[in-house]
Amino acid sequence: DCFASGGCLLYLDVDERNGVGAGLEFCFEKNRHYVELDKGDFSYQLKQLLSDEKHLRRIGLNAAQLTHEKHSWAQRAKKIIQDINYVKS
Repeated sequence: DCFASGGCLLYLDVDERNGVGAGLEFCFEKNRHYVELDKGDFSYQLKQLLSDEKHLRRIGLNAAQLTHEKHSWAQRAKKIIQDINYVKS
């Protein structure tokens, strides 16, 4: 919903031990569609991001455009049908 609405998703770095959030990287590009922050320096990074509203808007718009082009319900359904046909063959 954040991507579809043009919001800028701020995401804490992926926990490599259990892969939480790893799926995000398969569909979206860091610093183009969302911003990944480091837990250790979160406050400083957040202040820097909030000081550049144009940058945040650009990231949000990039994410919205990609979401509407590639991640609609129709696109998801089409992908599921392709996967089912692949498994059947």
